[in-house]
Amino acid sequence: MRAVVKWQFGAGTPRNNEITLDCTHVTVIIPTLCDSARRAALSRAVESVLSQDGVAVALVIIVNGTRYDPALLAQLRADPRLRVVYQEAGSLPAALRLGRTQVSSGFFAFLDDDDEYLPGALQTRVAPLLADPQLAVVATNGLRGASAAARYLDNTHAINDDPFAAMIRCNWLASCGGLYRSAAIHADYFDGTTKHFEWTLLAFRILMAGHKTLFVDVPTYRVFDSAGSLSKSLDYQRASVGFLEQLLSMQPPERIRRALRRKLSAAQHDLSSQFLHAKDRSNAWRYHLHSLTGPGAWRYLAYTRRLFF
Repeated sequence: MRAVVKWQFGAGTPRNNEITLDCTHVTVIIPTLCDSARRAALSRAVESVLSQDGVAVALVIIVNGTRYDPALLAQLRADPRLRVVYQEAGSLPAALRLGRTQVSSGFFAFLDDDDEYLPGALQTRVAPLLADPQLAVVATNGLRGASAAARYLDNTHAINDDPFAAMIRCNWLASCGGLYRSAAIHADYFDGTTKHFEWTLLAFRILMAGHKTLFVDVPTYRVFDSAGSLSKSLDYQRASVGFLEQLLSMQPPERIRRALRRKLSAAQHDLSSQFLHAKDRSNAWRYHLHSLTGPGAWRYLAYTRRLFF
């Protein structure tokens, strides 16, 4: 079976090139807790994958944790269109790594259980990968919520010019926005443990390895944000500081190191403010002093008065 798809390269490449493709195989991995509250959303995610045209899809559901709904798990296992794998640990990073080990196709992708692919999503991503054997990853834009106009990522024009620098500004590799060449992105790229920043870490490792990437500014998925803001929590701020230190330990190029150190100082300052708000003055001082060691630290000097008074 063959399919004709139209797609757009990055800056400087002609638009709307027609490329005739062989129908190719893609494995899509959906990690889920499989609880009853996600039944409708999970069903929507599954159908959005199985309705994709122009590619042959193998759909793998990774059920992780002990909170699963037995009836829903039985329903998934009874569906011949799905391959269901269970792991006892309720860990998204571990589920992502386990899902990657289930891939035997040439390409693979992920989808959160409460999001969905848009029509033609996998066609759009697979076309450049087939056209360029050196390309390891294609990332795309998406939509946020029910709006057809709310793009998931803004200011994407410079991503392909310098993917590394763009990653420091904003993670352009969304959880459900990438398609990966299996021969290039193996299971070891997923450490199975990093929480909150697992997609930034994946992109960082891909770039550190020198793999070629492409961002296509076409919406291929829709994200339905959950209520509440994890990014404002103290645990998240702690994790942010530790994660930036982890990236620095990977010895990236100097220009990236400087940008990371600036972000680390900002994260340490934010964490100090969080501790001060929680009346933990000792940790507030600790992270404030750390924040003064990075580039641009003069911005946080005036904050010192708040710690004294």
